[in-house]
Amino acid sequence: MRNNLIRFAKLFLYTLFIGFVLYGGTVIQNKLRIRMVTTFSPHLYHFYVVLLPIIIGILIALPSFLSLLKKKGTWKFDWIKFISIGLPTFYFTIFPYIYFSPLGPYIPNFLNTVFLTAGTTLMPHTVSGVVFGYLILSSFSKETEQSTTQINSTS
Repeated sequence: MRNNLIRFAKLFLYTLFIGFVLYGGTVIQNKLRIRMVTTFSPHLYHFYVVLLPIIIGILIALPSFLSLLKKKGTWKFDWIKFISIGLPTFYFTIFPYIYFSPLGPYIPNFLNTVFLTAGTTLMPHTVSGVVFGYLILSSFSKETEQSTTQINSTS
């Protein structure tokens, strides 16, 4: 019972920390938006818009990654998951940066429509950024000697 309370407290405090980072991140984003409007230089703002969701995704995956660090075994990287989910979400995450870069005119029109007509509360690049950030850490795993022995003995 005591362990459950301690675990609850740790997770709750960590959730509050993520909320604090999210709040601070939006304050910084608003300041960068004002700077972008006054200086007519969007690069720093768009870089930040791309980076913040990735950081939030990494923070969400961090507790399970830290518990994985404590386990013994050999490190494995699920490259199939990373390529099949990670590359598309990375592209969608960096879309705002690409759109305002010299490559912007070469983006297919249907993608412009999807990304530019979405509401500001749930932008596709924000969701995909969180997914990509989470995927960065969740693609790692550890394989114990026991599971390797079981796999080899069944072959």
